[in-house]
Amino acid sequence: MRLSVIARRRVKRTVPQLLRLACIVALLALAVFATSIFYPRPLVVIFSMSIGHVIGMLAGALYVLAIVLDTIRPAASIEPAVATSGAASDDAGDREALAHDEKAPEASADTEADDAPGSKG
Repeated sequence: MRLSVIARRRVKRTVPQLLRLACIVALLALAVFATSIFYPRPLVVIFSMSIGHVIGMLAGALYVLAIVLDTIRPAASIEPAVATSGAASDDAGDREALAHDEKAPEASADTEADDAPGSKG
């Protein structure tokens, strides 16, 4: 049990780190691609495109790994545990306020009819 708690915390911490690393590696791949624009020699273009594609595939793999880790984490860690007890009492108060607001216009319509000219009361 203790190991699963540690694993959940570790996964929460590694997903943002993996995303950050994937972004940095993708920017590195773009920089390698850009060298072929600044130095348009045939061998530089071939090597920069080859190396850039490998680095770009690594960035894509890191991104997919982050998505998979985020998807397979337990559903219990997604739901808030503390907010469930207070939510029921808040909902009951909201229902009472809504019911009170619905009754209020009916009462005011009755009093307006009594105050109208020509009505006895």
